[in-house]
Parts: sequence; C-alpha cells; structure tokens
Amino acid sequence: MNRGIIFGLALVTLSGAAMAQISVSAGTYMPKDATIKSIFGSSSFAWGFGLGTSDRTHRDGLGFDVSGVSLSATNNRFFSVGATYGYEVQSGKGSATMTYARIGTGIGYYDYDMNIGLSNLTGHVAKQFSSAEAGIVLSNKVTISAQYMLMPKLSGLDFSGLRLSAMYSFGK
Repeated sequence: MNRGIIFGLALVTLSGAAMAQISVSAGTYMPKDATIKSIFGSSSFAWGFGLGTSDRTHRDGLGFDVSGVSLSATNNRFFSVGATYGYEVQSGKGSATMTYARIGTGIGYYDYDMNIGLSNLTGHVAKQFSSAEAGIVLSNKVTISAQYMLMPKLSGLDFSGLRLSAMYSFGK
C-alpha cells in the first residue's frame, strides 16, 4: 500500500481522536530538476491532507508547519513530508481576505523508488527540509498558496520545486 495513503489514514484516525479539523489540498507541483521533470512531468498533480484549519490568524509569529508532496509515474514514486519551525507574518487580519508569508526550516522524511536508465534508486531517509510560502486566506475554510520547497539532493537528484495549491478545511 502507498505510504502516503497509510500516512493519511493515520492522520484521519488521530484527528478523530483529537476532534480536530481535517484539511485537504489540491494543486500542482513543479520540480526544478530536469531529470525529475522528465520522469514526473514539468508539473504534477499534488494533493495533501492534514490536521488544522485554513484560518491562520493564530499562526502569526514563530511556529511549526507540516508540508509534503507525493509524486508517481510508471515504475517511479517519490513521497516526502517535512516538519518545519519558522516565522509567519500576516496582513489584513479581521478583513474578508488575509495574506501571509512564512519561511521555515526543519527535517523531512523522504521515501523514493525510481528507475533512471539502468539504475534503480531507492531510499528512505530523514534530512533537512526548508520552505518559503505566501498565500491568501479567503475564508475560515479556504486558503490558496504558493510554496517553494527546498529539499536536499537524494541520489544526485534535486526534488526541490514550487507547489501551488488550494486548501479546504472541514468542520467548524
């Protein structure tokens, strides 16, 4: 079973226990590296899920964030999830739309299995993960954002790239 699905089921289970809100996101991921583009395409569908709300008013200043990406193509897959500690600034609090910008660094878990030519690259590793994000909170349920994820080279491949997404929170 895909590790991303297992991770998602674990989050759903934890959210039920904690009575937290569940958020889902969808968008596109555009890798920087030419080899990654040739395998997964210049842009790939990106999805995500998590605990919490789209309303970011409580996140001004220092704090933690979690983000990731899951890519798959014929005989190739890549999954990462990173937890970062960073700083967020916001403007327009209390208005119909609020904007924010965040930068953070931390650690990421990477799981990949790829066939490049005659080589098979496989790994499960934890390494540094950094990100910079800017977005607009349209309501307490909907956020749109652009996030650049800076990942380390794995087996000589750079998985860093830009993720554009929209997030919806279920619940209150």
